[in-house]
Amino acid sequence: MNNFMKKIISVAFSFAVVGSVFATDISKYLRSAPNVDRAMLSADYWISKSVEPDKIIIPTEEILRLNQTVQNASLDDEGKFAYYASSKKNSRISKAKLLELMDFNFNADYYIDGAKVQQEYKDKLLELRNISALGEWNNVGYAFILRRGGLRLLPTEDILTLEEVRSFYDEMQNSSVLMNEPVIVLHQSADSLWYFVMTSYCSGWVPSSNIAFCHSYDEWNLYRNPSDFIVVSENKFRLDYDWVNDRISEVEVSMGTKLQLVPVSEYQTSYEGREAYDNYIVRIPDRSQGGYLIFHNAYIPLGKSVSVGYVPYTRRNLLKMAFSALGERYGWAGLYDARDASQFVMEIYRAFGFDLPRSTSGLIPMDAPTVDVAGMSVAHKESILKYMPSGSILLLPGFAMLYLGEVDGKYYVISSSGENIYGTSSKLTQTQGVSVYDLNTKRKNGERCVEAITKIKVMY
Repeated sequence: MNNFMKKIISVAFSFAVVGSVFATDISKYLRSAPNVDRAMLSADYWISKSVEPDKIIIPTEEILRLNQTVQNASLDDEGKFAYYASSKKNSRISKAKLLELMDFNFNADYYIDGAKVQQEYKDKLLELRNISALGEWNNVGYAFILRRGGLRLLPTEDILTLEEVRSFYDEMQNSSVLMNEPVIVLHQSADSLWYFVMTSYCSGWVPSSNIAFCHSYDEWNLYRNPSDFIVVSENKFRLDYDWVNDRISEVEVSMGTKLQLVPVSEYQTSYEGREAYDNYIVRIPDRSQGGYLIFHNAYIPLGKSVSVGYVPYTRRNLLKMAFSALGERYGWAGLYDARDASQFVMEIYRAFGFDLPRSTSGLIPMDAPTVDVAGMSVAHKESILKYMPSGSILLLPGFAMLYLGEVDGKYYVISSSGENIYGTSSKLTQTQGVSVYDLNTKRKNGERCVEAITKIKVMY
C-alpha cells in the first residue's frame, strides 16, 4: 500500500472515531426529558413507527368542507367571524355585542415588573376602549394583519402578571395573529393607536400600525381567498435581506402563514436588479400612507419548507412540522413570537387547511372524532392510546398535546409547555419550550399527564 492510500485511510478512520465519540457523548451537550433518548428527538424516528406515513388522511377538499360546516353553524351569530365574512350585508355590529366582546374584569391585583398596578392605571386603560364613542349600531371594517403579533385583551403592550415576580404569563395576551391574517375591525381606541378586531378564532386589540384596511368587503374577500398561494410548513424563517426595500428585508414568516403567489408571467426584476430563479415570488402585505392594503413582491427560496396550496395531510408532514419547532421557547398565548400548547397544535393543523379553535376550551367541543377517556383508569387509557395514531390531540384541563406513540410501554407526546415535574423530583422544571416527554411526566399540581387526559381528538 502506498503512502497516499495510507493517509486516506488514516483520515477516514479519524473522522469515524470523532463521529463515534460525539454520538456516544451527546448527552454531555444535550438535555432531554427522562426516558427520552436522542433518537426520539427526530421526526424520522416517529415517522418510521407510523403506519403508512405518506397516505393522505383526508384530502384538502374534505378539510375545507368540514370548515365550512362549522362556519355555517354560526352564520346568524353577530359575535362570530363567519357572520361578517359570509356576506357584505352584515357590515354592522351592535353596541351590546361589542361591549360583551370587549368586556374585561380588572378587579384582581396586577403587577408590571413587580410594581403593583394602581387604580388610576386601570381606569385609564379601560377608558382607552373608547366605549363612549359607540353607537347602538357600529360599522365594521375589513383588513389584514401585516406581521405576526399579539392579540391583546386591553389596548396596551404592557405585560401584566398576577405575581410580583414577572413570570412567562401575561394576563393581557389573548392570542397571536399571523402575517396576512384577515380580520374584521370592530372598534378603535380613544388614542387611535389600537383597533379591536375579530379573527376566525379570537378577538382582541392589535396596534393600528399592524393593520391595513381594504376599500371594500369585495376586495377583502378576494384577497383572503387567493386561487394560488403557498403555506409555510416549517417553524419559521426570514425572507432574504433586501437593501432597497426595508419593508420586506428579513421579515419573518411562520408555520401556517398563507401568502398569495405571483405567476411567472408577472415576474419583474427587483429593485436590486435581482431576477427570480429557483424562487417563488409571493405578495407580502403592507399599508399605504393612508392605511390601506398594498403588497410588495418578495422571494422565497425553494430551499425553504413551503407548500403550494395547503400541505397534504399526512403523518409524515404533521410530524415534520411539529419537530421543526422542537426546542423553541414557550409563549403564553403567542407571547414573545412563540406558541403555547394549544397554539402549537392550531398552527400545525392550520397548515393543512383546518380552522381549529384557539384554546383548549374550544378544542374540547370541536366536532371531530373523539374518544372520551375522562374518569378511566390509567391502564384503560393506555390500552386506548396504544392504538391511537400519531398527531392525535390529547386534551387535559387547560392544556393540549400532540401524541407521538408508544415505546416500551411508555406513551410519548410533543407539546409546547411551560412547566413540568421530571422523574422522581418534586421540583417544578420550567421547560418553557417545545419538548418531547412521556405521559408519566407530572404537571404542576403533581398529577401525571396520563391521569389528567380527558379527551382524545383523533383528527380523522
